[in-house]
Amino acid sequence: MFARFFINKNYLVTGASGGIGAAIAKALATEGANIGIHYNTRYEGALKSQKAVEAVSGKAVIYQADLRSAQQIKKLVATFISDFGSLDGLINNAGIVLKASIENADEAYWDDVMQINLRAPYILSRAALPYLKQSKGIIIHNTSIHAQHTSEHLSAYAASKAALESLTKSQALEWAEYGIRVNAIAPGVVPVERTEAYFNQPENQALWLKHVPLNRLGEVEDIAHFVVFLCSDKAAWATAQSYRVDGGMVARANMPFRPVPPLPEKPIKIED
Repeated sequence: MFARFFINKNYLVTGASGGIGAAIAKALATEGANIGIHYNTRYEGALKSQKAVEAVSGKAVIYQADLRSAQQIKKLVATFISDFGSLDGLINNAGIVLKASIENADEAYWDDVMQINLRAPYILSRAALPYLKQSKGIIIHNTSIHAQHTSEHLSAYAASKAALESLTKSQALEWAEYGIRVNAIAPGVVPVERTEAYFNQPENQALWLKHVPLNRLGEVEDIAHFVVFLCSDKAAWATAQSYRVDGGMVARANMPFRPVPPLPEKPIKIED
């Protein structure tokens, strides 16, 4: 489909040790790209992702970094460039979600979510900018339908994703002169490893399916394939956009936007 567009191109995917991030890494590799696989704590997941990439393409390198640290973020990009020589695309996929009411959430709660979901993509993008200028590359931010429709006890998460969509537009506007495109992708309900048990129960699936016009839950490949398209020359005139990939769910006015499944009162890395 992409006429060898991705051959010998290099992409850094954060939070690629499982779920959507791992699927994005594999999908890009399937088209011929080389992949930097970032993780924070889930080394075994990163290793599995590396093997999946190598099985369909060429080079895959694992990088560990805590995205709360600006120093580690900058080192991540520098090490990637040392290994690959260039950067054609940055996929800011890593994120956390934390359940807490506004009344009970302290500053530490707010700061933790914002550090990973907003500050890290900002610092990563700036660190990658010199190399993306050279390649006329692309940045993709993984946001959420919660950027547009939020729910109780997810205030910081929703705010961080809405702000990330705003950052997407600002970066696209300022960096268009360098030939850099910046877009966001906002997934709907996509079961991943940590929610698999919940969505395997028919009653839970039924609760959500009635709000999805296409009548099925998303799969990680649905998101990954759309990211591949956005990275390709087939989307060369697309920038400053946030694309909802949710089976039409955001068109519903009465969505059951609650923190389902119930989340523990501590940070959970959506993609680590």
